Amino acid sequence: MKKLLLFLCALIIAINLANAQFEYGIRMGVSTQGLNTDEILLESNTFHDLRVSLGEAAYGYHVGLYTQLRAFGLTISPELIFNSNSYEYKIIDGSLGEGVTKLIKDQYQYIDLPVLVGLKLGFLRAYLGPEVHYFINNYSKLLEHEGFQEQINKINYGAIVGAGVNLGKLRLDVRYEINFDDFESHIFYDNHQLNFNSDDSRIIFTAAWKFN
Repeated sequence: MKKLLLFLCALIIAINLANAQFEYGIRMGVSTQGLNTDEILLESNTFHDLRVSLGEAAYGYHVGLYTQLRAFGLTISPELIFNSNSYEYKIIDGSLGEGVTKLIKDQYQYIDLPVLVGLKLGFLRAYLGPEVHYFINNYSKLLEHEGFQEQINKINYGAIVGAGVNLGKLRLDVRYEINFDDFESHIFYDNHQLNFNSDDSRIIFTAAWKFN
């Protein structure tokens, strides 16, 4: 009896997979982050009045490939995305008279690997799932200033919740990405971690084109 039940389950799975709908295409878009802009005072043996803050928003772009399998009434969408984010820092050195203000822009690049599970109702979609970020490169001017260091983890984790619409072969989506590491967790000043009280969540606007 147990073997019969296992056989029936395997048969049902095989039939569903055989009838599954599969699509693939290209995905690209932009993202924005709302970051805490309050200044923090940095203490060190070198600078007695050095303040740093973040810009009001950080912007990024992404481009990559997506796949989607529809089976058992669900959609399963593994994606491979190149993601580039930019951040702006404002540094004020108050030890020089009235203070000298510098604006510094940093850029970080990752390969993102989300796997999203969702529901589709007509042309509407909703989904959620985990995501892995693999660090590949950064262009940091902040590190050129004395006292700043960086310790970047190669792999970070997060999650995505989102919704979208299908318009022919065009897919339009809005996503909210939650990352499990704080924004400033990789930046140190005189061996002390910066604390802007900001998480690394993003709102992502994305468009995709179905190839098949």
